[in-house]
Amino acid sequence: MFSKIKECPLCKSIKHDFFSKLKKNLYSEILSKIVKIEEQKLLNKIENKICKNCGLVFKNYWFNDKVLEKIYNTHIPVHPRGRDFKSSLFSKPGFKREYQNLLKAKKNNNIELLQKHSRTIKSIIFSIPKYEKLKPTKWIVKKFSRSFDSNLNIELLEKNFNGILKLIDKPEEFKRFSGYESYSLWNYLLSKVKVKTYGEIGCPRWGLLEIAKKEKKK
Repeated sequence: MFSKIKECPLCKSIKHDFFSKLKKNLYSEILSKIVKIEEQKLLNKIENKICKNCGLVFKNYWFNDKVLEKIYNTHIPVHPRGRDFKSSLFSKPGFKREYQNLLKAKKNNNIELLQKHSRTIKSIIFSIPKYEKLKPTKWIVKKFSRSFDSNLNIELLEKNFNGILKLIDKPEEFKRFSGYESYSLWNYLLSKVKVKTYGEIGCPRWGLLEIAKKEKKK
């Protein structure tokens, strides 16, 4: 099921150091179900290494080709990133709805939904400009804290709910709900190259395509 990664995938150096352990997140939750391994056991096996030659961070183990084919052809044929771009989640009603769903999941002891709504609420908070310095939101800042893990202090969330609600207006650039549709990024691109035609590979809803259209680029 797993293949050991013995050398850097980029420069092929065999010299690398330990970089970090993995925390529970949406991907580990989904993958553990697909390969039928307890999530924590999966996280205990896979860790991040850093190449001493080029600095690339990579996994010490990864799934073999047979498992990857199953994952990408059957379970996750389309990457979901981009579907929340400009969605109603980043709004006062969206935040209220996720908060209510979180409390309901907690009351019903539904761990899966509790983790799901915790991640979404963290994503909303992480998308508030300067959230790490604002009184209603700075409590969520922890070392190595990431928006897609489900670690959330619900008591502090309840205490600061009204304050957070007042802060929700426009999402910060380059986050889950704003993507890379940014005029500052577009102007930087124009300062470096002359753009006649424009295209993207990956998640086009997340990028500069709409700006390129407005600027009448092919």
